[in-house]
Amino acid sequence: MTPTLYMLLCAARFILVFIPQTGYIHPDEHFQGPEIVYGDMLNFAVHRTWEFNSLNPIRSIFFPYLITGIASLLSLLIDTNYLYGTKWYPYLLLILPRVLLCFLSFANDFCLYMICKMLKRNHTVSLTVFASSYVTIVYLTRTFSNSIEALIFTFFVFLLCEIRYLFDKIKEENLSNSKLRKLLLVTYMLGITLTLGIFNRPTFICFAIYPLTVWIYTLSKTKCNCITKLKLFCSFCLSILSLSICLISIDSFYYTKGNFLFNIIAEKNLKGLVLTPVNFLLYNTNKANLGAHGLHPLWLHICVNIPLLFSVYGVVILLHFLKILRNTAQKWDYMFHVLLFVTPLLLLSLIPHQEPRFLVPLITPLSLLCSYHFLHYYLKNKFFICLWCIFNIGGVIFYGFFHQGGVFLSLSHIHTFIHTQNNSVVVYYKTYMPPYYLLAMKEKHLVGNIHDFSGKELSELQFGVENIVSGTYPDSLFIVVPFELSISVQNFSIFSKYKYVQHDYFFPHLSTEHLPKLSKMVNTLKDNSTLTKKVHNLKKIFSISILRYTKL
Repeated sequence: MTPTLYMLLCAARFILVFIPQTGYIHPDEHFQGPEIVYGDMLNFAVHRTWEFNSLNPIRSIFFPYLITGIASLLSLLIDTNYLYGTKWYPYLLLILPRVLLCFLSFANDFCLYMICKMLKRNHTVSLTVFASSYVTIVYLTRTFSNSIEALIFTFFVFLLCEIRYLFDKIKEENLSNSKLRKLLLVTYMLGITLTLGIFNRPTFICFAIYPLTVWIYTLSKTKCNCITKLKLFCSFCLSILSLSICLISIDSFYYTKGNFLFNIIAEKNLKGLVLTPVNFLLYNTNKANLGAHGLHPLWLHICVNIPLLFSVYGVVILLHFLKILRNTAQKWDYMFHVLLFVTPLLLLSLIPHQEPRFLVPLITPLSLLCSYHFLHYYLKNKFFICLWCIFNIGGVIFYGFFHQGGVFLSLSHIHTFIHTQNNSVVVYYKTYMPPYYLLAMKEKHLVGNIHDFSGKELSELQFGVENIVSGTYPDSLFIVVPFELSISVQNFSIFSKYKYVQHDYFFPHLSTEHLPKLSKMVNTLKDNSTLTKKVHNLKKIFSISILRYTKL
């Protein structure tokens, strides 16, 4: 592993943002950020999810505005009148937040480098593993709260290592004012980082609880006197209190439209004060609420999600942890990073709703552990290197481009047709929920123009489209479905008042919720047609169709 390889991987991370990645990993990457902020700032017709309702909001608005808000301002600075109505406008809306997150992801690299320097570890190995993971290339450049959480966690670990490094160099007799000021500053930043992590995702406490325990233990054992320890603890608490007040005020002002200020000043009460982390915890401690999002077995993170995200290295770390339980006589920094990986994993495994992206921040301790001797065999063995490369290239291709990739491609295409029309309807079937903001329809032009039938039966789709047509009688109708369902939709007997105009399809698109039939792929490969024709037919199988109808 060489610095040149690492630089090439960094370049690939940056370039892949601009291509762009059409893959759609999970609805939260759109509906917990861009969908809300673009609706607020650009006056787009959007779908506000329940997390952002004004009664019991569970998401702090600070972080979506931090990323997509800046992107919205940048889009206003660009000549959008020239781009509006072309496929480049949805492209711009999609990549601007990702570009900002891509730049932020390199802060992870810098923190990893500094941690390795402090602990005298091989930073090239850690950085190369980090940069070559599809988790970094795909997840950390997407508008997930988990991407922000990964950055905050990495910085939190860096600050803790910095405090440990400073404590190791301090002796009571030479604790100068400059060293004390630096310690106070780093401790203050530790509290700031913890607060940001909790307001971003309250489950951040699962990642922070072990580092905090280490910090408290280190503070209690340091050679500083009691007054100095008290100053450091007060600095930590003051940072938490001050930033919490700021973030609570921001959320309260946003969700109550400033009414909470009237309650505080005029009525002398705290009615309307919005505590999003508290609302988050109250919601998620109710098992019935979690059941609405899906309950999973407690072993899912360990047995499925760790291999899915981190391949062979994640599995090796878990197996090695079981081995070292018998021998706890290990170096501090080594055990520290092993527990940084294992402790959040075990705590998150106690929560019955488990998704792979919840474990994204574990890429930091995994990358650090790769610089230790127990992984050297796997890092130097050609078989495991090939396995790691194939796995992560596959992850980039699948999650970066194929998975639900047709949703963005179809919205970008439809946008070019409907941006000047006030009465068009778009119907999606067997896909993830389409993000409204990519159509860039102004609120005043919205006439119920997007309908999502996702997991409904085909008969329900037919009935639903019939109701839409008879109810709103739109000028244009677009039905977006996986390619193999397009023939079934064309055979609907409900279009007597509409003329079938066009059938477009876009590659790539693949949904795990509606996989193409294996028999169809086999028959395509066995076909006696030319190779070019076979490839063309296979592309259709992994494509999304747009059926366009106009009013007679």
